[in-house]
Amino acid sequence: MTYKRKDRYTLIVNFLKKLIRPVNMRISLTGKLLIAFSFIIFLIFASAFLASEFLNMTFREGLWWAWTRLIDSGFSDDDDDSSINMILSSVMFFLSVLIYAGVFITIFTEALENMVSFFKKGRIPKKLSGHTVIASNDTQTKHYIEAVKTLSSHSEKDSFLVVISEQQYFEQTRENSLKQTLIAIFHIWTMEAINRLQLKNAKRIILLGNFGGDMSQILKLITQLNSIRSLDNPKEELKLYIEVNNRLLLPQLQMAIRRFVSNEAKIEICLMNMENTSARLALLNYPLDGVVRIEKQSAQITFIIQGWSTFAEALLQQVLRVGHYYCAFRIVIATDNTFAMQEKINHDYPGISGTDYTKRVVNIECIDIESIHSLEVQSEDIVTLAICGENSDDVFIQAMQASISNMTGLMQVLVELPDDSGYRDVFNEINQAEGDVRIFPVDSHVAAFELMEQLDVFAQKGHEKYIKAREDQGKRLIKADGSYENPADYPWELLDETNRNWNRSPADHALIKLNALADKYQIERYRKVSIGQISLTNDLKKKVADIICSFGKKILNNDMELLAGLEHDRWSGEKLSEGWHFGQETDKKNKISSFLIPYRALSDEVKQYDREQVVAQLTNLFDN
Repeated sequence: MTYKRKDRYTLIVNFLKKLIRPVNMRISLTGKLLIAFSFIIFLIFASAFLASEFLNMTFREGLWWAWTRLIDSGFSDDDDDSSINMILSSVMFFLSVLIYAGVFITIFTEALENMVSFFKKGRIPKKLSGHTVIASNDTQTKHYIEAVKTLSSHSEKDSFLVVISEQQYFEQTRENSLKQTLIAIFHIWTMEAINRLQLKNAKRIILLGNFGGDMSQILKLITQLNSIRSLDNPKEELKLYIEVNNRLLLPQLQMAIRRFVSNEAKIEICLMNMENTSARLALLNYPLDGVVRIEKQSAQITFIIQGWSTFAEALLQQVLRVGHYYCAFRIVIATDNTFAMQEKINHDYPGISGTDYTKRVVNIECIDIESIHSLEVQSEDIVTLAICGENSDDVFIQAMQASISNMTGLMQVLVELPDDSGYRDVFNEINQAEGDVRIFPVDSHVAAFELMEQLDVFAQKGHEKYIKAREDQGKRLIKADGSYENPADYPWELLDETNRNWNRSPADHALIKLNALADKYQIERYRKVSIGQISLTNDLKKKVADIICSFGKKILNNDMELLAGLEHDRWSGEKLSEGWHFGQETDKKNKISSFLIPYRALSDEVKQYDREQVVAQLTNLFDN
């Protein structure tokens, strides 16, 4: 009898692949081999039993008969021509084909697929340490690598490993990465990734955009790294940067991380909301009160937000915290749906419409986007227009139109653009040409990452002085579980985002206070050297020194009262931005404060807190 063996083998192999595919997904290679071996043993003993029953053999002879026919079907030529013998021999032959051609070929195929998958995930050196890992599916990887190189000292030799979550991102990542950059495909929170990428030995790990997983997976990674490094007792610190897009999630995440990350692990964790940091950076680089002194106190500073986006909301939050100046200030939000925007403002900031004082401190107007050019603006006013939106083409068109609109008082245009937008280069070239209105691209996440630590120089100084004062007063108390009674008493590295912001806002506003002092006396303002570094003119230094010295002698002067009043407005704006409102009795639980009143109406005891804050801020700047 002739068989078409090739076709038959192919049919059997394909059938068996389909049959055991669900098993392949759940059982390891070793487990599958054990299953195959067990099936062979069972088949031999079952065949031996049938042979002893129907072929007049002993069980021992049946075992040999079954074994020989299983390993070589050629032995069937020695059998007699009885029907039962032919049937059993054919069954044994068929089953042997299933076993050898099916199971082992399937296992071999899987092993081959695993090998291919292994190489696809990237060839990672066996010994890797002191490297920077960037986990991102975005196209901005190259910019982050350059930012890390800027942060590193010249003596450091950085090696970079870019991790993507899916094969589909490989080509774009390779095109947007520097040469010699290693690329691997992993879900970074798995133990396989932690081991192969040697994350415990890394110098920096940067996780961008949640990296294709929810925040719980990122927390899982932190717990695993914490356990591994705590046991290893590492000498070098690991810096772990995590981008968190949800602003409201930041304080809770920091609270959780602070509870389980041990000191022995030596992991410094920085949770980053790039929109918040970019908004801070934009207002520090391009201050709304201008770069030259304000000649008339009757002038008004106007900040217009045209369009709405996540970045626009971050800008508004930052302006509410620090936008309090020597002269009047108003915020105008221009969108396509005025009613919806006004409803949002009333919902998010219920306290701003409570009293005449809160309306003055936070003056927000919502208008239709077509009404921007009909706003009432005086010739001495200072206007900044921020054009926001996720469509870069629309933003570019609106920015170009605004630059030639001849809007009264328009000093600068801030334009929301991603890091890889070519329009950034266009605007940089335009700004080099002669023109009245400058256009500045903002919302650079890479710049925010690069300058993040420098942004907090003054804020950290202020917090360190606060902690020292608390210790000197014996108020920095530790509970039995090792935590601090007051969440604000933690060192900066462990401080939650809310308390960090309460240090950042005064530090950022200190620069506005310096401008107010300079404008009052019509002297030259401070000069910015870089982010976190400023230079004070001699005239301004003298004014600052006089305020600090007079306060130390318990002598009040008009300059101190001016700046203390601005500080109180800043504090009020910050509280209003967090949803607080005025009430006769302070109730922290329900965000009610009796101090949301004009500075002049405060008791002298309460005013003293604002004066002390002014002195602390000026001292930090003066020391710098």
